[in-house]
Amino acid sequence: MTERALLTIINDRTAFLAFLKKKFLLFHRSNVFFRDLHYGIQEYLGLHGMPLRYDKAERAATTVVAALEQAGLLVRVDDRTWWLNYEPYRLAPAGKPASSAPAA
Repeated sequence: MTERALLTIINDRTAFLAFLKKKFLLFHRSNVFFRDLHYGIQEYLGLHGMPLRYDKAERAATTVVAALEQAGLLVRVDDRTWWLNYEPYRLAPAGKPASSAPAA
């Protein structure tokens, strides 16, 4: 596992979260599971030309989780589960549009 690979994720958390959101049901205060992060990291880095073996991606996931926890984006539920604390992914209340733009 290279430091460059970890920095790719940690320094561009927004892009990484957007990638995860496309793969998994991810919204503000949703549960996030370790294996989802592990496989997401493995695929994300592979797409960026930095493929990692399963075991190295698992170690990378541990490091990324710690960084996301420290940044306040993940809140620990237990040793394999967190919830996402990311306001941009907040769901719109039922019956209201997601954007603040006036209806046409």
